[in-house]
Amino acid sequence: MTSTATAEVQQESVPRDHDGGDLPRGGVVVGYDGSSAAVEAVTWAAAEARALGAPLTVLHAVDFHGTSAELLRDLSIHDLEAQVAAQARRIAEEGARIARDGAPTPVQAVSRLVSPVDALVEASRRAALVVVGNRGRGTLRAALLGSVAFGTSARASSPVLVLRRGTARTPDADHPVVVGADGSPSAERALDVAADLAARTGAVLQPITAWTVPPVGPYGAVSELYAPELHALAGAASAAATERARQRHPDLVVDARVVQDQPVRALGAASQGAGRVVVGSQGHGRVLGAVLGSVSQGAVHACACPVEVVRPDPV
Repeated sequence: MTSTATAEVQQESVPRDHDGGDLPRGGVVVGYDGSSAAVEAVTWAAAEARALGAPLTVLHAVDFHGTSAELLRDLSIHDLEAQVAAQARRIAEEGARIARDGAPTPVQAVSRLVSPVDALVEASRRAALVVVGNRGRGTLRAALLGSVAFGTSARASSPVLVLRRGTARTPDADHPVVVGADGSPSAERALDVAADLAARTGAVLQPITAWTVPPVGPYGAVSELYAPELHALAGAASAAATERARQRHPDLVVDARVVQDQPVRALGAASQGAGRVVVGSQGHGRVLGAVLGSVSQGAVHACACPVEVVRPDPV
């Protein structure tokens, strides 16, 4: 479904206690700070919004109270907050213009005088997807840092797609959707998101269940005796993931794999030919070893395609 609505740009600086009501529900939100990585993220997000038939919000946030002297060196002290707000609006509008050039979908620019993580997390409450790059301008504009990407993916209500530079691929018949599968609630939610994406794009769904034997157990080398049981648990989790995906989309091609390896390495290897890696933000831990919070963060660095981090549904 593709929207034919005319693109339009709006902008505003919103106080710290703003409730996010200016953002459309079910849209795509992308963080933008003017860096080359952010330009790539905006271009990718515009294409994704077009594919979803969803509106796009380009968001620039700068923490006024934590603003660095480097950012303020060209601004006078008089009406400093107003000047920072005006500069933030200009940056957001710049990103919206880039997005508008490639996306026949409604586009708006929004600026915030709060920390980038807080702004993106707030936006995620109304968004279907938040897109961030994992590199930006550092303290100069304080947006789209690796720490911002991780902080947003850990706290956001919506899925968060982290785009590392040079990894802007999309799923299709030749590029599968890879998903970490360990049977945890977080992984099950990630599996549902990945299955929907694969069905929409005509891609193969490739659940990866990684398992490892703890390197040092309470009885030393005797921990190797647990390997058959751990392998069996991983196989059961993989089979359950396949069954869940096929119940959701009966015609979906599922290529489930059980891998004895560290989960980040397993996901990184699978990502080489993938269009997207989807991971849950939490997992079962070392027993099956997939989809830990640390693993989702590691996957952002290790994977050669966009990584989408999905939180479990609220209980």
